[in-house]
Amino acid sequence: MTKKELIDRIAKETGVTKSDSEMMFNTIIKVIVDKLAETGEIRVAGLGAFRIGEVAETTRYNALAGGTKTYPAHKRVRFKPGKELKDRLNA
Repeated sequence: MTKKELIDRIAKETGVTKSDSEMMFNTIIKVIVDKLAETGEIRVAGLGAFRIGEVAETTRYNALAGGTKTYPAHKRVRFKPGKELKDRLNA
């Protein structure tokens, strides 16, 4: 499902205009991203938890190029589904 399809669905199910639906969607995403950057974790009831995870620096061998490459440490967003989502998917 694309962002446009989500916005259309929100508009249809709530009875608001597509522009209002897009504004709500963008605001929700902005709040989630801001809070995740601020605290490193956000939990959404019925959906799950988003968490920032640290990825250590790694060195990998490339057989095709015949050498190694070092990838710097970085952060990655991890998602752990909540019980309701797991139950719905496994029903």
